[in-house]
Amino acid sequence: MKTFSFIDFGLKDFLRDEFNEVIKINAEDNHHALDLFLAPGGVADKSDWTNKGLKSWCWEDEA
Repeated sequence: MKTFSFIDFGLKDFLRDEFNEVIKINAEDNHHALDLFLAPGGVADKSDWTNKGLKSWCWEDEA
């Protein structure tokens, strides 16, 4: 498993939770991370997502 976050095109920053922490999702790949993010009652509902586009970020591959 790898660790994924998302960069919001509207915010021009990483998505954050209600505690202002960067949201990190453990997933097998980008598609799995996006599925977990968009799942009903999932991470998207608890984030500051503007719904203006996302870019996935893999901490292990891109940091």
